Amino acid sequence: MANLTGQPVYQKRQNRPKRGARQPNAEEKRHWHRLLKLPCVVGLTSCSGRITIHHCGTSAGGRKDHMRVIPLCFGHHLGPEGIDGKRMSKRAWQEKYGTETELLEKVNLQLKAHQ
Repeated sequence: MANLTGQPVYQKRQNRPKRGARQPNAEEKRHWHRLLKLPCVVGLTSCSGRITIHHCGTSAGGRKDHMRVIPLCFGHHLGPEGIDGKRMSKRAWQEKYGTETELLEKVNLQLKAHQ
């Protein structure tokens, strides 16, 4: 689609990676697919929604390591009880459910058990 001058119409960031964001490679995507088959790492009966991928160890604007990820249900990831949600701070979430490092170790043990 072009505008009156024949130039492409400006589009906001739709389906484009953020500037400087590295996309996951094939090995990282395979790792994610294995994680998506696991249950929510929090492992409570209060889990809700589909399993999503949470990047561990990224602070505000930090680079994401696509291999340091854990499976979380939507409720524990982005929902009201979520680590990236708006109602609970990251510190409070980790006090309630465990640190990202602890959960990452738990996930790695689960993956080794399923191999």
